[in-house]
Amino acid sequence: MIVQPYPRAKGLHLRARIRGAAGVCVAVALFPLATYAKIPNDPLYAQQWYLEKINAPAAWDVSTGSRDVVVAVLDTGVATDHPDLQRVLWVNQKEILGDGIDNDGNGYRDDANGWDFIDDDASIEPEFVPEYLPEAMHHGTLVAGIIGAEGNNYHGITGVAWNVRIMPLRVLDSFGRGDSMRVRQAIAYAVAQGADVINMSFVGIAEDPLLAEAIADAYHAGVVVVAAAGNGEEDSADKEIGLDLATYPLQPVCLDALLGDNAVVGVAATDRQDRRAVFSNYGSSCVDIAAPGIDIIGAEMQRPAEGEGFTAWYGGYWNGTSASAPIISGAVALAKSLRPELSATALIAELRATAHLPYGDTGLGSGIIDLAAYLNAIRSATTIAEPPSPATFFPGDKNTVAVFAPSLGEIKQFNGSAVGTALSTISGSSLAYADVTRDGTPDLLVGARKEHTPEVLLLNRDGSVERSFSAYADTMRGGVRVAAGNVSGSGSYQIVTAPQGGAEPLVRIFSSGGELLGQFLAYAPTFHGGVSLAVGDVDGDGRDDIVTGAGPGGGPHVRIFDDHGNLKGQFFAYGSSYHGGIAVGVGKLASGAYRIVTAPLQGNPTVRIFDPQGKLDRDFLAYAPTFHGGVSLAVGDVDGDGRDDIVTGAGPGGGPHVRIFGLEGNLKAQYFSFATSYRAGIVVAVLH
Repeated sequence: MIVQPYPRAKGLHLRARIRGAAGVCVAVALFPLATYAKIPNDPLYAQQWYLEKINAPAAWDVSTGSRDVVVAVLDTGVATDHPDLQRVLWVNQKEILGDGIDNDGNGYRDDANGWDFIDDDASIEPEFVPEYLPEAMHHGTLVAGIIGAEGNNYHGITGVAWNVRIMPLRVLDSFGRGDSMRVRQAIAYAVAQGADVINMSFVGIAEDPLLAEAIADAYHAGVVVVAAAGNGEEDSADKEIGLDLATYPLQPVCLDALLGDNAVVGVAATDRQDRRAVFSNYGSSCVDIAAPGIDIIGAEMQRPAEGEGFTAWYGGYWNGTSASAPIISGAVALAKSLRPELSATALIAELRATAHLPYGDTGLGSGIIDLAAYLNAIRSATTIAEPPSPATFFPGDKNTVAVFAPSLGEIKQFNGSAVGTALSTISGSSLAYADVTRDGTPDLLVGARKEHTPEVLLLNRDGSVERSFSAYADTMRGGVRVAAGNVSGSGSYQIVTAPQGGAEPLVRIFSSGGELLGQFLAYAPTFHGGVSLAVGDVDGDGRDDIVTGAGPGGGPHVRIFDDHGNLKGQFFAYGSSYHGGIAVGVGKLASGAYRIVTAPLQGNPTVRIFDPQGKLDRDFLAYAPTFHGGVSLAVGDVDGDGRDDIVTGAGPGGGPHVRIFGLEGNLKAQYFSFATSYRAGIVVAVLH
């Protein structure tokens, strides 16, 4: 991917020229207006109208930042001698500048303040080369100044975060162009060197899964990644018109779709009236929040020898989402300064929760940032620490979670002290995890995948097949869902099955040996969209109930049955217009009360928790709101604390991302169960 900021007058020409090259994409980062404001000798805070607009003065009463917080600016480089930036540059304490030695052994020699990934050296300033673009030369300095220009120092402007450190990482050249390989390298460098926030004020067209992996690594390391939404196309009147990113996705702002997680904070631009700036791209599939992005005065390079355009340390006015993104990066830096223990997940959640949506514009994500509200919320936020890695997941040796990648045919088990280990390679699409044989060790039940004979396999602990049986007629090829529990009240476990699709919704109950004990229709016989299954004692009568959810094509209909097929309760988990199918689970609170849990098989990944009567208790997002690939669901006591947990797996299009929540919706842990490049969806199961 190649990215490039450009002036408005030259935009059409540059687009035509650059798009003619193979594998190239264009960033719409910033453009200066035709007239430039006079730069006064006085401090320029009064001209930074956007700081009042986002309620910054009240926020500064809470925090002005911390020197311990580092913001990596991936851009065209930064003027290191700028009076508002020279004292806020990040310093690599392990490196000695100018000695020609890689003192810290990180592979970057003399990287005292950052790195130039364009020229592969320690010079982090833009390079004056023939036919450079002035806008590109100023770009990184402008972005850095918006984030963290030193405040209260009698010079020029004030950054959103006065006292943070700026780590310049040059990934764009003197024309504003770059590629995703250098961006990936810079992200890895920033994470390794302890950056807390990464700002990327550029966009590109080509989707790069490796860049998505780098961002995922940053996110899971606790780093908040902020990206500009980009500016739109020019119309016939040579006017910038924003694009809907749902139709015209750009990167990296839209890489959430590959990750199945809100790992990129996408930022759109607004004007003085809190409306979306006409040039700003939009769309809540990629945009999380908005910030002012017009009439921005900011830090620039002063190089009088280069002539007009480089005679002052400050300039403007600038327009673009590239100016909006650093406002958000500065805001997150302030939040991190205030509560350094908070995770990226918590920082992003509060950022979105405290925004305000103007004029019902849903294309701006959660709305426009309110910095004071954000910091006040952060000050009282519940700590959500970064989840531990699988290697230190939970104490104990019992395997409690099984994860299945159907397209790979591979099952992994995860226990308390080791990374997930491969158990078996087998064809299937549904899992249940219970001690069906009552020998004291967990068994895995695997239901056949679509286009295969409708078998149920019972696997031993070593992954070998102990037994199998056909759950339906051999002509049924729609796949089989499985569950297990004490539905008869006898104390032994029975196996419950339902079609995944392509057949009438016939639920069947088998003994552990495969003997048919009973059957009933969960929905109308004409419905062939499949049935989701869960087993648990919903009403607390000592015997497990069978809970069903209608598959794709049906309504969001949850039903509760006994083992004879008697209907005990029913409700709709989502709006009646939803027909994407639902997954179901049953869990037990510490109080002993039971809850029914649902998740959509398609669409927005909202998990909902209901009491046995179908009254909504609470809901939460399992993954980024932009991820619509569906959620696999399992419920059980993962960590052995006596309370059931909710385990989710990202569906097709998302990474192999397992998340574990409490029944209150609190995130307890997360990990990737297979290679992050795997995107075909996973199925999860919990030891019952």
